[in-house]
Amino acid sequence: MNTRNSRGKENPFRGPDARWTVAFLTGACALFLGVAIGRADPAAPSKDYQNDRVGVRLKISPDWQQVTVNESPQTGMIAFNIYTPGHVSVSATRQKWDQPFDVWTSSDVLTQLFAPGYTVSKATFAGRSCIHVVGHDLNGRRQEAYYSSKPPYVDDITFIADDSQWAQFQPTFNEIKGSIHWTR
Repeated sequence: MNTRNSRGKENPFRGPDARWTVAFLTGACALFLGVAIGRADPAAPSKDYQNDRVGVRLKISPDWQQVTVNESPQTGMIAFNIYTPGHVSVSATRQKWDQPFDVWTSSDVLTQLFAPGYTVSKATFAGRSCIHVVGHDLNGRRQEAYYSSKPPYVDDITFIADDSQWAQFQPTFNEIKGSIHWTR
């Protein structure tokens, strides 16, 4: 199996290690979707939430279902299910990454996470320079992600909703975006 990209460098998303990465991401998503079965009360007052493992602070509703994946003392994922029937959610992830950041945001990687037609742009989010990706995940839900490099880690904040619910939850997403602060 060819594990080199078009520039002749090793591509970590090809070969035996790729299966582990894809399996982890698939498992984390399945866990999130399987555990998040409650319905959120959009009128509940927000509270501050901080996760030092992921390195993020934000305002959340205490009624949102929470899923935490602790991969190591410095890496993991925190996700909040805002509304169950449409799987409306926000997540923050910190992963160890020993490759250049441009590999993470390359089309080789993004096509494993997004359906064709996604857009990529540079943005500043929560005070950090980020790569902003908007499109649909492989299950057809709209997804907006902000990827940030903090070597040796890659951090991301992702918002997901069905197309039919995206506009309805845009004010909630905007409130969350305005409250996010990186703590690392």
